[in-house]
Amino acid sequence: GPVPILNGTSNLAISRSVLSLLPQPLFQPEYGRSGGEDYDFFRRVARAGGKMAWCDEAVVIEPTPANRLTVGTLLSRYANSGTYMARIDKSYDGRRAAWRETARGLAGSVFKTARGVVCLDPDMIARGVLYTAHQAGRVAGMLGVTSARYAEPAPKRRT
Repeated sequence: GPVPILNGTSNLAISRSVLSLLPQPLFQPEYGRSGGEDYDFFRRVARAGGKMAWCDEAVVIEPTPANRLTVGTLLSRYANSGTYMARIDKSYDGRRAAWRETARGLAGSVFKTARGVVCLDPDMIARGVLYTAHQAGRVAGMLGVTSARYAEPAPKRRT
C-alpha cells in the first residue's frame, strides 16, 4: 500500500508520470558512488508530490555472493547507507531536523540492542547491532564524512 518514502530500489516499477515530476537526470550522479542515488530519487519524488507504494508480496530474487554476507560487510553496508542518508536528509530537512532524527535513531538502536541482550533474543540483538551501525554512519554523515561504496578501487602499486 501507500508509503511516505522508500529506501531502496530492489524491485521497482516507476510510473511514466514520474518523468513529468522530476527534471533529468532522475538519479543524481553525485550520489552514484555512495549508493544513495535511489534514496535521493525517492526524496525528490515525495517532495514533488509523487505517490509511492510498497508490496510485501512482491518477489525479489537477488543472488548475493557469500562475501557480501559477512558480518563486517553487512555492518559496513549499513554504516555506508547511514552516511549517505544523513547527507541527503540534511539537504532536504535541514541540519537541525537531521541531527534530531540521528540522535533519536542512535538512542533507539542502542536501546533495541540492549533490550535484545536482556531478553536473550539473538535476532533482536542482530537487528539492533545493524541499526546501530546505520546510526553510526548517520553521525559520520552529519559530521561531513562521505561514502563511496561503489568507487573504483585504486590501482595497486607495484613495488
